[in-house]
Amino acid sequence: MSWKKDAKNHDRRRRAAEILGEVPGIKVCYVYAVKDQLRADSYKSDPTRFYNYVAMRTYSSLLWAARHWKGDHARVWTRFGHVRRHDHRGTKIYLEQQAANDPRIPDQLEQGLQWVSADKYLESQAADLFGGFLRAATWPSGPFNYTEPSYLRSVWHVIRNSEVCAIPLGLLSMPRNSLAADSDWLPCHNCPEKSANGSSGASGGRST
Repeated sequence: MSWKKDAKNHDRRRRAAEILGEVPGIKVCYVYAVKDQLRADSYKSDPTRFYNYVAMRTYSSLLWAARHWKGDHARVWTRFGHVRRHDHRGTKIYLEQQAANDPRIPDQLEQGLQWVSADKYLESQAADLFGGFLRAATWPSGPFNYTEPSYLRSVWHVIRNSEVCAIPLGLLSMPRNSLAADSDWLPCHNCPEKSANGSSGASGGRST
């Protein structure tokens, strides 16, 4: 199943969120960038650098999530989905080197970092739908440029890398945590990551 092909209308998207929200024993970590908020001279200007940077933030989040959830004896098998025209061999080397050089990252938990074809790896279907929930909440679409946060709120209880707060370890927005914290779909109204000026309009920003 995929968000694009199998979740084309509100009812199907709502049903997908209900079903995935009921699956026991899963946790979700989101990492996304609002490109309109990035500096012109930042990593967004180079597609490979952008991919590697976001992948590294994602990789760090999932390793921290595994350790927090299962402890230092956790075992992790990381699978990234293939991206067309991107050389994943260089990214694999980059992630492994960065993780090995950062003592905060428990890379000893990793058992086999790989890239897989999304249509051949079962978990990719769930990842695609979860990604769709975030996309619907953050990316305006349709003739009236509406966003729809209800799917994301339906699975909010599994967006965790901490029992205290989803931001930033379960929900990391770049370049600032306040982009997610200030969004009107965030259920935590007293989030300490909110900016001093209130809403930043992140719910209308384009994200990846």
